[in-house]
Amino acid sequence: MYAGGSRGGASIRPFLFALAAIATLSACGPHRPSPPAPGEEVTLLTDDNRRLAARFYAAGAESPPALIAAAGPGESRSDWEPLALSVQRAGYAVLVFDPRGQGGSRRTAEPAPEGDEASWRAALYDYAAAYAAMTARGADPAEVAVAAADGQTPLAMAFA
Repeated sequence: MYAGGSRGGASIRPFLFALAAIATLSACGPHRPSPPAPGEEVTLLTDDNRRLAARFYAAGAESPPALIAAAGPGESRSDWEPLALSVQRAGYAVLVFDPRGQGGSRRTAEPAPEGDEASWRAALYDYAAAYAAMTARGADPAEVAVAAADGQTPLAMAFA
């Protein structure tokens, strides 16, 4: 059994000391990135006076690039949190919203617009409200990307 000292002419103590120093410094050094800030719950107001639930993840930089994401059918903005935090760590501001009638953006007592064109036009107000909120929070207006899932994808593409 080896109890310290030298083995083959080399001491293990300097190695153990160096290993302990590296572990200590890596755990508390200033180079360690801080965890991303949690998202802030916000309410978006559309041009047709709908209130939409959203969560904003600040980038921590002035005029950052940004990502707007819309939850798909059966989802809510919280389903996007892992992606939002990852994108935020990469330096982007992120805004994830629940489109009208989904998640925290509940349906109103008002009837939905009639016809496909009218309902698409109304749904585009959701994206316009998200874009306005993002740029009002300092995002670079020329560097805003849009993402969506499932049934929201054609709307995101039409808005972009």
